[in-house]
Amino acid sequence: MSYQINVENFGKIKKAKVEVSPLTFFVGDNNSGKSYLLTLLWGLQSEKLIQVLTRNIEKIDKKYYQDIYDKIKLFVSEAREPDDEISFDISEFEGLINQLLMKNRNMFVQKLFNSENMSIGKLSVELEKKNRISLSIDDVSEDVICYFADYMGADIGQMRSRTEQIVADILEFMIQRILNETVIIAEKNIYFPASRTGFLLAKDSINQTGREKTFTLVLDEEEQKMEPFTMPILHFLNYLDDKELDTDENRYQKICDFIENEVVHGKVVRGGAIQNKVEYIPSS
Repeated sequence: MSYQINVENFGKIKKAKVEVSPLTFFVGDNNSGKSYLLTLLWGLQSEKLIQVLTRNIEKIDKKYYQDIYDKIKLFVSEAREPDDEISFDISEFEGLINQLLMKNRNMFVQKLFNSENMSIGKLSVELEKKNRISLSIDDVSEDVICYFADYMGADIGQMRSRTEQIVADILEFMIQRILNETVIIAEKNIYFPASRTGFLLAKDSINQTGREKTFTLVLDEEEQKMEPFTMPILHFLNYLDDKELDTDENRYQKICDFIENEVVHGKVVRGGAIQNKVEYIPSS
């Protein structure tokens, strides 16, 4: 499922339109805004950040989503059997999504870039028609609980008596799935920073500095402010320390072999738990 995002007054970017779809490349001069756009796209694929964009649905004027609200409310009140289902064209959510983006856009980029000084003039989406999203009953009880699952299998549940809360939760959930189809598979998208080689070499020093900053008493006059990393860079550094990286080591073995043998002519190896370093060893 692809869609287009519209951005205005975002860092050096005056105006941009980007189609969010797999295998998209950004080519341009240095300092032209590529990293800003990629960071923004990463944020739209982040489960934690996408929740920032979909908060406070109840504060949005219902004129932007009255039809889908009424359909979901009726579906909730009439649902009686597992596998009862309702579906929508995703374009029906466009008005509501854009109102949420306009309302929450600055908090979104501030959290994304770890800076209160970040802002974005405009953030909106254009959704493709004829793409549909479905909601189905996973389990239902006449007394208190009503569970719902969307077409990819993730579920949510609420007290049946809390109809308004159920509708709000379903709307938020479906919007998150429209913007990010993989939201149930948390943090699967990896951002590779432009200076990733430097981060690989310096990550131990970065971790040491972070520990010293956290656990060392510093007098106010001695304290030096540190520029925080953006969330995707923090995620990248955390990923490097993830001990579960090799749980499915053979999954991409053929691709890795091709890159090592035909492209870089060498191997990329990672040390053990004690010496957790990543090194390139040329073939000859």
